Amino acid sequence: MLFRNLTHVRGVLVMALLLIISVIGAQPAFAQNQQTWLPDFSPDRHVYVDPLLSNNRQAPVNLSSIESDLIREGQRHGLQVYVVATQQGSDLLQSDIPGRDALDKLVLKWQSRPGFPSDNYLVVMWVRRADNPNKGSVAANGGNWFSDWNMTGAYFSDPQNGPVIPNLRRFMPQDPAGAFVAVVQTVNSDIDTIKARQAKAEADRKLQEMMPYYLGGGGLAIAFLGTLIWLLMRNSSRRKRAQKLIADFETSLNSANELYLKLRDYRGFLTDQGDWKSRFKGRTLTTFTAACKDFADFSVRRKVANDTLEAAKKAFERNRFPSIKGLTECEELLSKRVITITGDDLPLEEATLFGGLVEKADYEPGALLNAMSELFDKTNKALSGIVKAFEGARQNKTDVEQLDAQVNGQRKDIEAAELTMAPYEATIAELKRGQAAFVAILSSDPLEAFSGSETVEAGYKALGEKLIRAIGIKKSLPAVKTQIDGAESKATKKRGEDAVYLYVLGEGESQPQTAQGAKFMLAEKGSNPDTFVADARGSLKSAHELVYAAKLDEAVTAKEKAEALAKQASDLVDDIVAAKAWVETKVTPARNTLASLRTELPDADTAVVELKSDFLAKNYGSHPTAVDESHATEKGTPSLLAQVKALYDAQNFVGARALVKSTQAALDGARTKLTQAHALLKELRRLRQDSRDTVATCLTTAQRLRAKLRDNAFTTAAATDNAFADADRKLGLQKAEADKKIADWPAVNKAVHEVVASFDGFDKAIDAQRRAYDQAKEDFAVLDAAIGYAAPKVANDVTTDDTKRALASVRTARGQLQNKLNTAKSDWVALSREAGELKADADGAKEQAELEIKTCAEAQSAYQSASEKINEVNRRSYGEGVDADLSTANSRLRESSSYFRNKDYAEAKSKAKQAYKAAEDADDAAESLARRRKRDREEAAAAAARAAAAALRASQQRSSGGGFSGGGSRPGGGSSSGGGGFKSSSGGSGYSGRSGGGNY
Repeated sequence: MLFRNLTHVRGVLVMALLLIISVIGAQPAFAQNQQTWLPDFSPDRHVYVDPLLSNNRQAPVNLSSIESDLIREGQRHGLQVYVVATQQGSDLLQSDIPGRDALDKLVLKWQSRPGFPSDNYLVVMWVRRADNPNKGSVAANGGNWFSDWNMTGAYFSDPQNGPVIPNLRRFMPQDPAGAFVAVVQTVNSDIDTIKARQAKAEADRKLQEMMPYYLGGGGLAIAFLGTLIWLLMRNSSRRKRAQKLIADFETSLNSANELYLKLRDYRGFLTDQGDWKSRFKGRTLTTFTAACKDFADFSVRRKVANDTLEAAKKAFERNRFPSIKGLTECEELLSKRVITITGDDLPLEEATLFGGLVEKADYEPGALLNAMSELFDKTNKALSGIVKAFEGARQNKTDVEQLDAQVNGQRKDIEAAELTMAPYEATIAELKRGQAAFVAILSSDPLEAFSGSETVEAGYKALGEKLIRAIGIKKSLPAVKTQIDGAESKATKKRGEDAVYLYVLGEGESQPQTAQGAKFMLAEKGSNPDTFVADARGSLKSAHELVYAAKLDEAVTAKEKAEALAKQASDLVDDIVAAKAWVETKVTPARNTLASLRTELPDADTAVVELKSDFLAKNYGSHPTAVDESHATEKGTPSLLAQVKALYDAQNFVGARALVKSTQAALDGARTKLTQAHALLKELRRLRQDSRDTVATCLTTAQRLRAKLRDNAFTTAAATDNAFADADRKLGLQKAEADKKIADWPAVNKAVHEVVASFDGFDKAIDAQRRAYDQAKEDFAVLDAAIGYAAPKVANDVTTDDTKRALASVRTARGQLQNKLNTAKSDWVALSREAGELKADADGAKEQAELEIKTCAEAQSAYQSASEKINEVNRRSYGEGVDADLSTANSRLRESSSYFRNKDYAEAKSKAKQAYKAAEDADDAAESLARRRKRDREEAAAAAARAAAAALRASQQRSSGGGFSGGGSRPGGGSSSGGGGFKSSSGGSGYSGRSGGGNY
């Protein structure tokens, strides 16, 4: 009754749905065009493509190549696989996942169509955006079988382990066909895993059902059970090994498949070359053949690897317990069996293109996919270079023709610039020969033609740029001539101006008669602007000749030289005028410096006399000679100043300026030498007086230190006494030196101050040694106190002999330290250190004694606790014939007692705790054993009861006849789509309301 009611409800719902569809179909054509295209179901068709996608001009869709793949993949588990590709309509604009919602509608539509396989279908729906072909949504939905496998909408929507979203990330949008096949392959792989898990669970269930019979069968049943367990373990181990081989091989293969998708972009280009073996020659033939061979090698190895993996998976799937034949075959395919590669293994679409390029080769399965990444890089680089060369050669041909026309057009510009093309004709002829050469091989050897075209194109560009540069240089030369003419005009104009005589005359000097009304001559040797102008015109003439001869770099050099010479001529005119004015202002300062030198020389002579009479020659050095040189400068300067006037009068202004500068420098140097002589004399006087004053002060300090040393004779170190005696002796020697009339005062002064510095440290040393003695006495008192604190602790009966000996050793060392403290000039710092170390030893003995007392008490307590615990466990009753095994606990307790007698309290405590723990463990073990015996006894009784009941049921079934009756068919409809929905439990067409998938 319930079944019929549900069937009736389903019929009503279907009729309502058909009514809604008919109403939608009656809308105007404009509204229909806005709806998402959903095809009618056809039993013989597995791929459906929306006409809007297949006819799209920007990104057309063609999935016809995957229909056979879908059929083959579906046969693995008896599935009917369908792929639907449609363009998103206005009805899905508000949908979060359009592919999922469109799939819900499609499955609902197909449910009522004849021939639709409600149990074993798998539908993959692709909804592509109308406004952006690179965006879209993909979802999947499965029939009732998927419900049995628990592959629901949540499974299809899983972003990490599901079959849809991970493959979208790998393939979309560039390879939708690959994405849909990969979705189906992933579903098949997951079904393999589920079926294997179900088979194992079923085997375990049957084993549990048969267990009572095995147990009742005696020794034979036990043997059979052992064999079965061994078979299960062997099967499980071999399955895991095979699964790992499949997973590892599949990982490598997936990487190779992804790389292959990138190489497929070149297939159209390679196909377009047609009869390339007969058409190409030379470098192009060699390179193209190698690239095709690498492509074919990559393709055939990938295809054979895919076939090998597919065969291994099928062998794995065929295996049935207890046999391991399929697992063994799987292992051999993926790890042992040699794989032979030949041209026959090429995919059909590549066989005509690459036929004969694949060499026969043998591979171990593990080596088949080795170095695929390197082979891809090599192939991809080669094909990319070939495509670039093909396209570049054709483009370069056009570019060269345009550049040739451009050069011909530049002939008029050369003539307009009053130049000639004659120097460039040889280059043009060579370029035309190169052009003809690469055009001749453009079809047969485009790679070589591309290299040649690059050279020719670069040559034409360089020629065009050279012509432009020649015209630019030629046009720039008149400006250089203008610059030269300007410099020459500037000199001529200056020669027409009056050279006013402004030289400051000295005593006895007069103005020459020629100075009145004189003009600028600008004729000084080495400073005549006419020379620079002439050289500039010569360089300009060279620049004209060089640019005419197409020697452009040399022409630029000549032009730049002409510009520089013209500038020098112009600047020289200004410099001559500036030199005249400079000399007019600097002659008087030079005369004044000479007068000052003459005034300073007598005092310098007096200083030299004193240096020679009161000081050593090694101290005054060359200063007397320097004063003599200053006298010579003073005597020679008047004639130099006369030469300056003569040069000025002859309008040799630049030479006059140079002479005034050198004369002034000589006068300044002479005065500096006099100043240095005075400074030296002053310094030697200071060193002499300072040495004598310092010795007198240090003698007073020495007298004070002698008294201080007497007052601290007990505490002061012998080394300090010896150092003072040595310093006092050196002071006496330096006093004798300082008392001399003539001495090496720089050396004496240095030695005196070194002695003084040594005296500065004695005060600090005496005081420090006194403080060290006081500290040593204080540290000794602290040591005595520490020994007093430790003595009563160490004397306790429980302390060890080692602790007592340690304190006795401290007392002995203390007596030796007392003797050192009573000895004069001892090393007080070392005594303080020894006292500190002995105090630390006394404190250590005290702490060790305290620790031993404490540990002794803890050991006693632990022993008492362990003894009580053992007695407690020994008194317990566990039942089931069980007693606690206290042998270990008693042994540890005896060991604890032995260690205690030997005063090893820490070990005694440890053994006592071990005894306590052993008693607890014995208690727990006894309780556990008692519970286990009780449980075994109860389970044995229960097993006997179950065996009896099972025997009774078997007897009843045998007596009631064989077979069973039933009716109905398996419920239909899709129940594995995600997101809710319902499934009929008594027939009809159940359907899940939401499918699983995601966007990309």
